[in-house]
Amino acid sequence: MLLPESTAAEIQAKIREFQDSNPFLPIHQIITSLIREEILTCRLEPSAKMNEEHWAKRCAVSRTTIRKAFDTLGEEGWLEKEGHGVRVSRLIRDDYRDLMDFRAALEPAVCRLAARSCGREDLKRIETFARNSDTRDMVALYSADTSFHQAVFIAARNPYLLQAYEQVRAKLDRGKLYGVEDFGDAFREVYQSHMAIYEAIRDRDEELAERLGAQHVKMMTDSKIIRRIN
Repeated sequence: MLLPESTAAEIQAKIREFQDSNPFLPIHQIITSLIREEILTCRLEPSAKMNEEHWAKRCAVSRTTIRKAFDTLGEEGWLEKEGHGVRVSRLIRDDYRDLMDFRAALEPAVCRLAARSCGREDLKRIETFARNSDTRDMVALYSADTSFHQAVFIAARNPYLLQAYEQVRAKLDRGKLYGVEDFGDAFREVYQSHMAIYEAIRDRDEELAERLGAQHVKMMTDSKIIRRIN
């Protein structure tokens, strides 16, 4: 699902918010954060061409500032060179499959640990996000799904697993949002899967939580999302 690109007025308002909250933050870091957000939320389509002059006008900053932001985003892998220009990095199916294999190896164990270690507040968060996924609104479904999985990782109370997840979460979420409109016909299945995982964690049933976690990742791997990614 491609969201509308933020307007120049919206971007400049966000810049002012950053500056008000932290007046010592360098402007190129603010711009980097804002463009990164446009990429991760698919407001900037994969392979979209990036123009320094265009972004300098939108952000009301110099081209030098934009160039610094582009360089940082290139180092992070969100932008890539194309001839003499720059474009938004592509979503590559094999890379996304590798990420899903990562999920398949990690998340079932995380669900098991969450059933063993979660506290009352953890359960409240997991239940809230599970119930929020009962929606046909694709943006709301994406948000609830992302928050649900993050809450389960937090509930597992293992900093190494959480760190591993956080390192790839942005790429996972970008691919998920890009293909989420094709997954809308199965929103009920997502909701039911989330609720089943929540209930297994709530009941401290480690084996069931692990099995349901594996089934959920397989469901996502077999979905149309991956087929939409080139």
